[in-house]
Amino acid sequence: MPDRRVHEAVDKLLFNKKCTTVHKILDLPSKWLGEKHRILLHDPLTAMLIGFLVDRYEGAMSALLHIALDKQLSSYIRRKK
Repeated sequence: MPDRRVHEAVDKLLFNKKCTTVHKILDLPSKWLGEKHRILLHDPLTAMLIGFLVDRYEGAMSALLHIALDKQLSSYIRRKK
């Protein structure tokens, strides 16, 4: 799972702002579930809704990118093993 700085760097690059609160909310269940936290809040519709409510359109897009980055990194790690 990429840490928040990676997600924020992508935000800064694409939207010229960091959607920190969006990433904090999406990753909140990781405190209890670890990497399995993606079973909560990581479906596209829920993530986009959270993002939109927090940071409007940039937040919604940032939330979708958050999911994509998480999946991509997980896939990469599995292939390396």
